[in-house]
Amino acid sequence: MKKKYIVLFLPWVFSPASMAQSYWPTSSFPAPNWHFQVQSSALLERTYQTHHYFQFQSSYYSNRQSHHDAGADFARSTRSYITPRRDTRRHQVDLNDAAVQFQRANAFYYGRGQQKDEVKAAIWYERAAQQEHILAQRKLGFIYEHGIGVTPDYQQAMYWYKAAACQWDDNAQYKVGWLFMEGLGVQQSYSLAYRWFLQAAAQGEMNAQYYLGWFYEQGYGVESDQEEAIYWYEQAAEQGFQPAIDRLDIIW
Repeated sequence: MKKKYIVLFLPWVFSPASMAQSYWPTSSFPAPNWHFQVQSSALLERTYQTHHYFQFQSSYYSNRQSHHDAGADFARSTRSYITPRRDTRRHQVDLNDAAVQFQRANAFYYGRGQQKDEVKAAIWYERAAQQEHILAQRKLGFIYEHGIGVTPDYQQAMYWYKAAACQWDDNAQYKVGWLFMEGLGVQQSYSLAYRWFLQAAAQGEMNAQYYLGWFYEQGYGVESDQEEAIYWYEQAAEQGFQPAIDRLDIIW
């Protein structure tokens, strides 16, 4: 009872938050409902702020009616310290975050919520890619391959495709293999193309599965093997890849 007496009759000793916390004894009682305790603390805090807000209103109009302009001005100046302010920090966006940079790049690339700007999109994709954001790396490879917002550059395309491929992005692995197959940005190499196609195909990338079947059928970068060719064509065909379906029709 002594503890409750202090809380009820000496409220100025405690802050509103500590009042709610001190209400709960530390022993001889079941564990408190912490959710209710937090709600109580918030309610006391609002009550405390509202009480002082009305104190301010009373002070301001009383001073004004008594022609004490200096007192009224002082009361007004203290309002900013009494009235609760909205915390806007949680609404701020961290533009150094790779995921945020990638989303911003997509907004410029597709014109989502703002005017489409491929140059700015490329800039933001590169910022995210430099932080090893896999999708940004792959997209940047595509941008350099096709010259979207940048000057076409197959070497840069290979660089960024390979960066994503080394993080096991299956589509990027396929694109690295394709550039080796075509000799774009690198010296043509069917054996290296085969290796990258194999990695991507093993992860279910249907383009790589199709080209792996083609390599086995034609003997590019690997010994010719019709059974292996059919196997990989079937893998791609099961995903509805029409060129693989057409090749199976020809072989059979």
